[in-house]
Amino acid sequence: MKGFESERWSFLRNGGDMGQFILDQHWSQAGPGDPVGWPAPLRISLGNMLAAGLPTLLFWSPELYCFCNDAAFRVLGERCSPVGSRFAEVAVSFPSTFGEALREVMETGKPCEVKESKRPSNGSKSPESTYCLSSIQDENGAPAGVWVSMLVKEHSSEEQSFNGSTSELMEALRASEDRYQNFIHQSTEGIWRFEVRKPIPTGLPEDEQISAFFREGYLAECNNAMARMYGFENAEEL
Repeated sequence: MKGFESERWSFLRNGGDMGQFILDQHWSQAGPGDPVGWPAPLRISLGNMLAAGLPTLLFWSPELYCFCNDAAFRVLGERCSPVGSRFAEVAVSFPSTFGEALREVMETGKPCEVKESKRPSNGSKSPESTYCLSSIQDENGAPAGVWVSMLVKEHSSEEQSFNGSTSELMEALRASEDRYQNFIHQSTEGIWRFEVRKPIPTGLPEDEQISAFFREGYLAECNNAMARMYGFENAEEL
């Protein structure tokens, strides 16, 4: 990708054609504004989204600015463009309940799914898409955007099957993992992921949930930039 060497655009590394498109846009006059002011959660989420091998979209801020990766653009085409448009400008291209689901995730932070199915009467194959929506949080833990993963199936009169063979799907997953790891470790932003050793019931009182997080949580992954913030040379030392 041309131009990503700049610190300003480092999060677009491994972003493919859509990453280059984002780089070439004049954002000071459109979308979420000048990238200099884009918050870290948006830059990190965009980097992850663009590097994903499976169809993925990202909607940001209450205006729901729309971004997609190469895989999603191959599925949706002009339906998710121009990149950086408000959802209201492209809403007709999505299922009728999709906008309501986006707003619900933005308001509650809870994940949900939206299905889009078109079954032709002649028995020919036609794609069915499931949109899996989850919240992207800002630095204070409040919903700031929506991450949308697409699961695409094909229908026939006799069977349902995922697009492509199993080997093609596994290859796409491996490529996605490689791009994810490259993005994490090459990023100049501190990135980390905590996990818990066993599930924590959300029905517990808030203080008990917090205690459980501290008791069961552990650092599952971080990059070198994060390690250096705490005085280590690299992530392997943590």
